[in-house]
Amino acid sequence: MAPELWLSAIRSELVRPEFTTKNGIIELPRTPGLGVELNDDVVRRLSPATAARA
Repeated sequence: MAPELWLSAIRSELVRPEFTTKNGIIELPRTPGLGVELNDDVVRRLSPATAARA
């Protein structure tokens, strides 16, 4: 993904593989489901419940 489009931890860390663009369009993944995996550590770090405990 072009970093200048979405500078954020969510864009860069939350899912793998990162979405890619071609001619300004996000290509659809070719794997089952959404085609990405969530990074559970980032989900915990960014969740409102975790932030409330800090």
